[in-house]
Amino acid sequence: MEKHNEFSGKSAIYEKYRPSYPHELMEHLSKGLGMSGTVVADIGAGTGIFSRLLAAFADRVFSVEPNAEMRRANKKSSADFKNITMADGTTEHTGLQRQSVDFVTAAQAFHWFDHDAFRIECRRILEPHGKAVLVWNSIDADDEVIVSLGELYKSLGRPYRGPSSEFLEDDSVFRNFYRDGSYARNIFENRYDATLDEFAGRHLSSSYAPMKGDKDYRKFRAGLEAIFERLEKGGKVALNYRAACYAGEV
Repeated sequence: MEKHNEFSGKSAIYEKYRPSYPHELMEHLSKGLGMSGTVVADIGAGTGIFSRLLAAFADRVFSVEPNAEMRRANKKSSADFKNITMADGTTEHTGLQRQSVDFVTAAQAFHWFDHDAFRIECRRILEPHGKAVLVWNSIDADDEVIVSLGELYKSLGRPYRGPSSEFLEDDSVFRNFYRDGSYARNIFENRYDATLDEFAGRHLSSSYAPMKGDKDYRKFRAGLEAIFERLEKGGKVALNYRAACYAGEV
């Protein structure tokens, strides 16, 4: 299966339950990095959660996504955003014109990419001195929720890729991607207090989580409910996300 098909069948639950990004991060992008009034290519845009946040201050956003199902969900949810243009493209071949954008973004997506091929495409479509901005919502690997999820997957004999925080700890990934190994890193708190439906939906939206009809679905859903019941306070479980932002020339 190609990587861009890993979320097939999950666009609705992804759109509904994936957390958004904090206001402080978007202020940093708009004012701190100067993205206000610019042209942005959001690569691996999925259902357009991040593209729509960018559209609040960017002049134009190309929302690039190879998965047809996710792209349809994006088009529906972004219908009122006249400055968002849908694009059927991959990280290696976005379909955008040479030197046509000021910024490239990738939210919750770069870990799926062929980094070398993506760098080449960024250099092609970016204006001179344009920047690539990589963003994740991440939780520490030792967080009780994450540890419990790992145990649940292990009990079912299913692979668990773990939190993106483990990927973000490898500084060499970013030094190799950004020009001369130079980039800026900023972290923004993004706590998400989830109800049972939100907690279950968020973790069922993972690419490696079982879907309805899979043999492990009922056990996995029951396991999520058990984790929630053990950790909830006042009917909610705190998901202690931090939004990590990496920015620099490529």
